[in-house]
Amino acid sequence: MLAAAMLAAAASPARADDGGAARVWAPYVVVGASTIEIRNVGDHPTMPLVTLYLRLDGADPSCTVGTCVFQVQGPLIEPGGSWVFEPVDFPDGAIGGASFDAAIETGTGANLGATTFDPTGRLAASVTIPSGSYDAVAATTELTLTGVSRRVSDQDGATTAIRIIGGVGLVIDWYRDDQLVVEQQTGVGSYCCGEAGFTRTGEATIDPRDVDGLDDDARYTVVITRSWDGDGFAAVLTDSSDDR
Repeated sequence: MLAAAMLAAAASPARADDGGAARVWAPYVVVGASTIEIRNVGDHPTMPLVTLYLRLDGADPSCTVGTCVFQVQGPLIEPGGSWVFEPVDFPDGAIGGASFDAAIETGTGANLGATTFDPTGRLAASVTIPSGSYDAVAATTELTLTGVSRRVSDQDGATTAIRIIGGVGLVIDWYRDDQLVVEQQTGVGSYCCGEAGFTRTGEATIDPRDVDGLDDDARYTVVITRSWDGDGFAAVLTDSSDDR
């Protein structure tokens, strides 16, 4: 289990509009530039379990098909409290995503400290990134995103990036002025291990500049739909991290 640099563990009021979920997702994390604040917005104490999915090079038992998976066990957080941490032991600039699970301590004896997923827990989280911050989100099977921009002139050529995490096939429909202009067939994650296999969680970025058929200086409404059975996906919008 990965160590984490704990920056704070002080009580603070939960936001009134945070309903939270037992598992929330951060589709975009940048090592060395991201700080994650996890809040307990439920009615009982919880120990958040963080799973990081990072794109790292090198042969390591935690790495498969380019994605390395690490877990960070957070401390007990009382209702209304928060825990802020930064991942360590990674190269600065490493990119990936994360999930945050509400958990309760169930281990005894030699397994003291072990936790189990708590479906009645409620977490919310905020993530800082180089271009600002966003709130972690729950997984879904269909999502509509508005105002997705491609080199918009009245915003100095700004482009919006769609950050996605999950393990599922996706259909991405791009609409402009209520007209469907592009339909993408894509996916996130990687399939493993034959006919009776499974899909590993991964993260991906959909950049409008890389989508054939879209125009510059335009804003789009994007509808993302799961294309086959799976655990769903999570997605957020951020500013693109590069100028081109």
